[in-house]
Amino acid sequence: MRNVVERLRGFFRAYKERQEAHRKAQDEVRICDLTFSKERGMEFSAKHPAFALLAEELARCFTESGGENYVEVTCYHEKTGPLVLTMQRRHGKTPGQVNEELKAEIAELNRAMRVSVPVREKQQNVESKGGDA
Repeated sequence: MRNVVERLRGFFRAYKERQEAHRKAQDEVRICDLTFSKERGMEFSAKHPAFALLAEELARCFTESGGENYVEVTCYHEKTGPLVLTMQRRHGKTPGQVNEELKAEIAELNRAMRVSVPVREKQQNVESKGGDA
């Protein structure tokens, strides 16, 4: 019986310590800067050990995935369902920006092909007739 009582005391002591640590952690969160802009949305910086740990884990995701500019992490929540967190390097391009650049490049290549194909066909016609352009 004494072991059970000691275990319960240890459990409650640990529980109170966790509660106190949680309360202190909530008190320690400091929002240092908060800005809003059309281009970047909401940005904030905060000081708290949990944010340092989160930043470390996000950096690890980037490193381990081999992502150059952005990485997507999928998670699941029982109420909202699947969620996708897209992380991008601060000075990198968003997936949408990369997509738009690639679309523009493809359109330019298509225009260049439309111009070069008639020129090539004209050259082939002239060469097949044995004359100069």
